[in-house]
Amino acid sequence: PIFRPKATVRADGSFQVSTYGPSDGAPEGDYRVTIVWHKLVEVDGETTAGPNLLPAPYAQPGSTELRVSVKPGPNELSPLQIRP
Repeated sequence: PIFRPKATVRADGSFQVSTYGPSDGAPEGDYRVTIVWHKLVEVDGETTAGPNLLPAPYAQPGSTELRVSVKPGPNELSPLQIRP
């Protein structure tokens, strides 16, 4: 099966991963990490996601260099390094 865990980073840099339900984590395995950071813009009086501020390769599984491994039990990730 294909799992697509997701997370939203908080202002302090922390996050909780969700796969099937809120904050339930990610199944054990190796993952390619994709990230986007959308600038918020106003369109017709409504705030919406604008352009991605990070380099495009990080937004696609086929081009991202970021990888993580999830092991059984609690996991703590090292900071991810983003290059321009």
